[in-house]
Amino acid sequence: MAIRVAVVGLGQRGQQWVREVRGAQAYELVACVDSDPAAVSRLPGDLPIGAARCYTDLREALDRQRCDALIVASFAGGARRAVPTGS
Repeated sequence: MAIRVAVVGLGQRGQQWVREVRGAQAYELVACVDSDPAAVSRLPGDLPIGAARCYTDLREALDRQRCDALIVASFAGGARRAVPTGS
């Protein structure tokens, strides 16, 4: 059974992680998240990811997609804003 992964942050490093996860049989990419709608809208064209798996809100992504692991590919300030810490 593949480990279900979400990638948060879709800049250059995040896109590298998307490629790595997609290329490994042990993992399944279930969500891509970035707070910048432009970054999210570019992703399906740049890397063939279904639009239904692309989000601008991490909470929404986690509510809609079952995820076993989260890769945060963002600068420290962005990561603090992206990852929910409370209810």
